[in-house]
Amino acid sequence: LESGWPNSRHDSGKQPLAWISPKAQFLGSESNVSVCAKGVIEKGEVVVAVAKTAALHFKSDLVSVNRRERAQHTANLIREAGKWQTPLVNAKDQGRLETFLVLMQEILDGECSDWWPYLQTLPHADHCSPPSLWGEVLGDKLAALPLEGTSVGAAIQADEEDLRSLRAGINFADLFGVEEAVAWEAFLHSVALGNTRMFAGVGMMPLLDLFNGTPSGDHNASIAFTKLPGGGELPCIAVTATAKINPGDEVFLEYGQLSSANFLYTYGYIGGGLDPMRPASTKCDEALLNVAPLWAALSDLQREALSVSSFTQELVDKAMLMPKQGVFALPFCNGQPSLGGSLMSVALPLRQLAFVACCDKAGLETILESGRLEIPEESRLEVATLIASWCESHSQTLSATCTEETAASNMQMAARVREGERQGLLAWAAALRKRLDSVTEEVGYASFLRQTVQSDPRFRKNQGYQIDAWNPP
Repeated sequence: LESGWPNSRHDSGKQPLAWISPKAQFLGSESNVSVCAKGVIEKGEVVVAVAKTAALHFKSDLVSVNRRERAQHTANLIREAGKWQTPLVNAKDQGRLETFLVLMQEILDGECSDWWPYLQTLPHADHCSPPSLWGEVLGDKLAALPLEGTSVGAAIQADEEDLRSLRAGINFADLFGVEEAVAWEAFLHSVALGNTRMFAGVGMMPLLDLFNGTPSGDHNASIAFTKLPGGGELPCIAVTATAKINPGDEVFLEYGQLSSANFLYTYGYIGGGLDPMRPASTKCDEALLNVAPLWAALSDLQREALSVSSFTQELVDKAMLMPKQGVFALPFCNGQPSLGGSLMSVALPLRQLAFVACCDKAGLETILESGRLEIPEESRLEVATLIASWCESHSQTLSATCTEETAASNMQMAARVREGERQGLLAWAAALRKRLDSVTEEVGYASFLRQTVQSDPRFRKNQGYQIDAWNPP
């Protein structure tokens, strides 16, 4: 990088492609490198910066035309063989699959690759695989078992099915000229690295992917697009401190507003130890109901009423496969249900689902006739009660886990996510019911005050009200 090329064999004498602060140091082991401060790094200071041109991406100038075309050809063959729309592979994302395939070829080239110095800094597949690859890479098909029924369970199952279909439908041995087992291993390695280390829209970034990260709120650094320090106008991606970092402290990148489940699903690890009974949590946590069985229990008329607001089977399927979008999320704030468990903080599609489930035939026909799905004020208690019962029911299904402390670390992390979601659902159920009790008390007290005022002779005389004819809402 200092010579302007990823490999010293090609010392072109170009301007450097990277800059490292003298206050930063790289520590750790081969499986877990960390970047720490060896001097005080003030807020706003650049820790490490790498030119965008140094990215390993299939469109990079550092990738040969022949290799780029070969990656595009292979990607097209894969797309023709199936949809591959799960988050793991996601062949719809133009450039993502092609970059996986370029990285795969570089891995197969080994020491002959121009990127060999960079490849040596990357972990083996068994140290960077997300849960969807634990079965294939680690041979441990039980490690992700605790994630069944969680917010990421359906996505993991779809990923695993895609991988099986992909291996059965594509002859990687012929495409890459190596044995099938070798090609498949390299493909899984590239998928693991791409999912856990690739910068969206940029590619694999040397040095920058050595930083560990956390969900938003626990970080002390973030990514910035700027100019390379001392490099003139060369565009770069820089890690900049978002808070003061003292000597010895690790630099943690902000990886986004992710729940514990989404963080584990994306990056293959979570912080906080391995005690399977200690719930995993982040400052961006959310509880997510499994709406698939709720949708399946609806009648045709109820589903037709939901379709008025574009609530369809496709929405349910997409929500289960794209948990990061939080279509049916119950959000948390500082570890507590948002707004104290207010029904208004519940995602609208979930409220609509509960309302339709409560409606009688006449109510459903009214929705279809009007073409509008609006939840009346008088139905909110019933809607909140039903959502609370759904939370309690789903939490019971998540309680059935028996992970021992002697289990593999991956299974223990998965168990922590499961326990976190179970407790999150219970917290939301309790908050909703508490709000219901307070609302009932408020309505009762408001009715008392209203009746007291309207029973006053002066009020009746001035307003022309008849107290006997008044009916509280």
